[in-house]
Amino acid sequence: MSERRLFASALALALTLHCVAYEPGIEVPVTVTGVAPTLGFTTADGDTASLQSAMVRVEAVELRRCATVSWAPRWGSTARAHTTTDANGPWALDLSHGDRLAEVLRPVPGEYCAVVVHLSGASFAAPAMTLVGEVAGEARSEGWEQPFDLEIPFPQPLAFESVGDGLEVVVLIDQRRLFDTEGSLAERVAAATTVLP
Repeated sequence: MSERRLFASALALALTLHCVAYEPGIEVPVTVTGVAPTLGFTTADGDTASLQSAMVRVEAVELRRCATVSWAPRWGSTARAHTTTDANGPWALDLSHGDRLAEVLRPVPGEYCAVVVHLSGASFAAPAMTLVGEVAGEARSEGWEQPFDLEIPFPQPLAFESVGDGLEVVVLIDQRRLFDTEGSLAERVAAATTVLP
């Protein structure tokens, strides 16, 4: 058999094995958004506050596969990225005005432990996050320059096994909590973020 035929046979085998491992019909809607826009709210310290803008700049969104079949609470050691499960932006979302990111990810079958929102302003020549508003009658403005991975573990692993599983992932960032005084802006964004289901 010629070298060309050997190469073609090896390539066909590799493509076949790849297709066996990937079910193209599995689709998982993923949404990143804030809570309903509000004119005013109260901070954790009891101060009256309002937002002019709450910008988050997203470079990519990713589902992370569990490294083991059984769930364990130490997320950092039990999850790994899989390149077929991400969506690349960039997107600029103003949470104070109800902006949302809506993508459909196509994961390989398996169990997934977390969703990761990769925040970065590099594509916009801007900070990863910026916050502008007013607290207790005083103007407030702050930003977070560095890229930041917002990793949100699921309450328990989600199993994507077949077409029509009906599962979806909603990442909800409560922008009303971003003026709370504890921690950096990155820490406050992490504390204000939940995932559904």
